[in-house]
Amino acid sequence: MFVIINGKSFEYHHHEEVVRDLVCKTAPHFPYQSADAIRENLKNILEVIVEGLNYEEEKERDKKRKQKIKRMIKRLSNFLEFSKYKKTQRSLMTSAYDLILALEGFGLLHGFGLTNSFGDHIVGNPERKSLMSFPTLRGGSH
Repeated sequence: MFVIINGKSFEYHHHEEVVRDLVCKTAPHFPYQSADAIRENLKNILEVIVEGLNYEEEKERDKKRKQKIKRMIKRLSNFLEFSKYKKTQRSLMTSAYDLILALEGFGLLHGFGLTNSFGDHIVGNPERKSLMSFPTLRGGSH
């Protein structure tokens, strides 16, 4: 897939790289944008990628590659659909980063819960809780 940004042409061999690079180019601006602006930027980026993938799918003759392209289109379309329900800047940023990690094969593990010695079930994903408590991600020094 070829992508042209500001007059420079980039060739990508994996669709995941396109999503990662284009989303990461706008990610530094997320903290300074409203939730609606982030949602709109992600929507525009991903719609352009989906359009390119649809074009590639039409040209593709190999069934396995065609299926891979369809899965990518489905994942991006699902992300766009569910991002409508994200109301805060933080939830949109988290979803965008989760999408990139999942496409790279480093997504969070689902189906795990937190509990304590009293048997209480605490809502949340233990991986996310441990990531968010890591000092450099919180911005703290302890």
